[in-house]
Amino acid sequence: MLVTGANLKRQAIAAVTDPYFSNVKLLLHFDGGNGSTYFQDLSPIPLTGTVNAGPTITSTNPKFGNGCGNFIGSGYVSFLDTARFAPAYNEDFTIEAWFKTSATISYQNISSNYEQTVGRLGWMFRMSVDGTKLQFTSSTYGGSDVDVISTTSCNDGNWHFAQVVRESGTLKLRLDGVEESTVYFPDAYTAFTDLKIGYQGSTQGNQWSGQIDDFRFTRGIARPNVVPTAAFPNNSSGWLSDLSANNRTISSIGSVTQVDLGNNVRVAAFDGSTGYLSTTATNGGFDLSSGNSTIEFFFKPTDTSYKNILYSLNSIAVHMFTDGKLWINNGVAEDAKITVSLNVWQHIAIVFSSGSKLVYVNGTLVSTTLQFFNAATTLNIGYNQSVPNFWNSTLAGLRIVKGTAVYTSNFAAPTSLPKAISGTQLLLNFGATAPPAI
Repeated sequence: MLVTGANLKRQAIAAVTDPYFSNVKLLLHFDGGNGSTYFQDLSPIPLTGTVNAGPTITSTNPKFGNGCGNFIGSGYVSFLDTARFAPAYNEDFTIEAWFKTSATISYQNISSNYEQTVGRLGWMFRMSVDGTKLQFTSSTYGGSDVDVISTTSCNDGNWHFAQVVRESGTLKLRLDGVEESTVYFPDAYTAFTDLKIGYQGSTQGNQWSGQIDDFRFTRGIARPNVVPTAAFPNNSSGWLSDLSANNRTISSIGSVTQVDLGNNVRVAAFDGSTGYLSTTATNGGFDLSSGNSTIEFFFKPTDTSYKNILYSLNSIAVHMFTDGKLWINNGVAEDAKITVSLNVWQHIAIVFSSGSKLVYVNGTLVSTTLQFFNAATTLNIGYNQSVPNFWNSTLAGLRIVKGTAVYTSNFAAPTSLPKAISGTQLLLNFGATAPPAI
C-alpha cells in the first residue's frame, strides 16, 4: 500500500457492518459544515430532508462525527414518505437516537409522524408532560394514546441514548441501555403524514430545544438493547456504500481498504496489484453517450505508471499514463491529456454540457478536447481488465450524474463532498463526511 503513516487508521471493508441495513428507512448522522442546513439521509433509499426554519448542523460537542443537529425550539426537518414510517400490524421496528436537552418543556419532540387533526393517529418520540422524562406515544385512528415513559429524568444537558423497540407486539422503551417501560401495542400505524425531526406536527408544535445525533429508523427488526459506542454504520459493508438513490451494489475484489486521514476525511486506498471495485447499471445509468453528464472525484496520484481510475470496456477510460498526465477517453480513441500534480490531492470534474466537453482541475477549466463516452453497463473503479492494470493510490468523493452538467464555468475548488442530486447514478464518499484538503 502506498499510503503510509503511523497516524493512519485502516479498516477492512467488513469491519463495521449493519446486518439489518436493508431494513433501515432513515439514517441521519447530522454531519457537515458548521451552520449547514443540509440533513443527509444515508439509508438504502435516501430521502431528501426539508428544513423548516431554525435547525442547523453544529460542530459543538457532537456525540459522534463532526456535527449534530441543533434545534432551537422552533423549526424542524421533514422527510416526505408516509408509508415508510408506518409499521404494519404486529410488525417489529426500532427507532433510536442520541439526544441532549437542558430544557424543561412539556412534550418537546425528538421525532414524530403523528397527526392530531384527523383523529389522533401515528407515533411520537418525545419528552413527557413534565418535560423531564423520555416518552413514546402511539395512537390509531380515533383511539386513545398509548404511552411508554421512562422512570429516569434525562433533561440534564448530557447526551442520552433513546431506543424504542416493538418486538412481537410489545413496545419497549430503553434509555441508555436500561429497559424502563413496556406495553403491548400490536396495532398498525396509519400512513398519513411525513416524518418530522424536532417537531410533533399538526397544530401542536412541541418543537425540540437541544441537540440530536445519529437518528435511525428500522422496520421489520427489533434491535438488541445495546448502547452504541460509534456512529451507526452507513451500510452492510460499513463504509462502502452507494449514497445515490440507486443504492447500487459495490463489489470489492482484492485489497481495497478505508484510510482515515482524521477530521472525518476517509478515502479508499487501492493496493496496485489485486484490489478494485466494480458496479453495474442495468438501467442505462452509466450510458453517458449523449446529453449532459458529470463525473467527478478527488484523487492523489503517486507516480507516472499506467494505472486506471475508472474503466468500462470500449466505453469509459480515465487513467494516469507514463507521461505523468491524466488521460480521459472513451476506451477507443485517445482524447484529453491533463497535466496533474503528483502526491497532492486534486479534484477532477469531467463535464458534458450542451455539446461542450469540459475538464476541470480544482475548479479551473483545463481542456475542451474530449469525446462522448460510449454506453457502459459495468464500471470498474481502479482496474482495467484489458491491460490489465490496477490503481495504486487513493480516491475520494466519486460522483456520476446523468442529465446535469454540474459545472459549466470555473468554480472554487470543492471544500465539501459531493451530494446526491437529481440524476445521480453513483455516489461513493467512502464513509467520509469531509473531503481531503486540496
